[in-house]
Amino acid sequence: MIWAGLWKLEIKENLKLSYKIWQLYMMCCYAILSIGLSGNVVYVYLRDPARIIEAIGIAMSDYICLLKMLLCALRKTTQLLQTAVQDDEIVSSEDPTLNQLLCRHKKSVNMIGLFIVTYSFAFCVHMSFYGGLVQYRNYQMKFPNATEKPEYILSLWLPFNVQNHFDLALFLQCFLLLQGCAGSFASLGFTNAMISYAVIKLKMLKYYFRNFDKFPQEIHSKDPVHRNRMAIRNLENLIRKHQFIIRFIKDLNESMSIILLIEYSLSSLMLASIISQIMNSGDIAFAIYESDWYNYDSKVGKLIFMIVMRARRELTLNIGPFGPITLEAAKARMQVAYSYLSVISGNNRNN
Repeated sequence: MIWAGLWKLEIKENLKLSYKIWQLYMMCCYAILSIGLSGNVVYVYLRDPARIIEAIGIAMSDYICLLKMLLCALRKTTQLLQTAVQDDEIVSSEDPTLNQLLCRHKKSVNMIGLFIVTYSFAFCVHMSFYGGLVQYRNYQMKFPNATEKPEYILSLWLPFNVQNHFDLALFLQCFLLLQGCAGSFASLGFTNAMISYAVIKLKMLKYYFRNFDKFPQEIHSKDPVHRNRMAIRNLENLIRKHQFIIRFIKDLNESMSIILLIEYSLSSLMLASIISQIMNSGDIAFAIYESDWYNYDSKVGKLIFMIVMRARRELTLNIGPFGPITLEAAKARMQVAYSYLSVISGNNRNN
């Protein structure tokens, strides 16, 4: 999000001015890119109507990216990011088992983040360079004596005569598209980070409940009254953690429902595989049931019962007005996409 110019949290004092300049630069790039793509729609409509669908599709991709960036920069989503960044509990733990869990989770999150950046950057490089430089080179080899430049290669409208300055126009297109892909990095990375944070908090909570006689304070006393008092204190502390996660996911749902609608339309299966781990929060009930709860009196049993009842209610993230994200929903969308491709392929073979 720093690269995209969308970082709203604190940064080092000596970097504030540099970041303000960088932020202004990125905003100018986004504005020029959006104006160029929008102008290209009008230009294509007037000069070459056969390419209007292509021009609208490219412009819509830019608008969707800008919308996701705007949603990521809202105050409420920034507060969620600040909550995750300032949570020291997910950094490390003195408990060896929990520390291993955190290390594995960090590796998986870093791998997913690296994949998102690599894939997005490679896609943008392919679109900008292959769609521009390579095609232009092929055009020159095919038509070495051509006097006109292939304007169909350009996806941007630029306020000068591109026939006279075609190399400059091609360079600006490649440069602005690469800068614009930073917004895609930011929105995808933010979505992945927030969902991954909720997942690791749920995994940690399951471990705490499974060993509630050790967290946050280990129970050593052999006095039944004191043991029960400490058990209740530990359970109350874990209940507060559970309530914090519930509130966080509710706020996340409110802030990201539109983002998730957009992202899910583009990558439903990938998101569903991650979010399904949140929907398995009911495993907390099994975790607490596997603890030594039967060694305590009825007050502890009542708290255990309350925890089990609340944990059995699913935590969900909604796709706008279309209901919760599930693997079944992702599968259905993949089947629809496959059916559509099958019909199109069949029609092409028949033709």
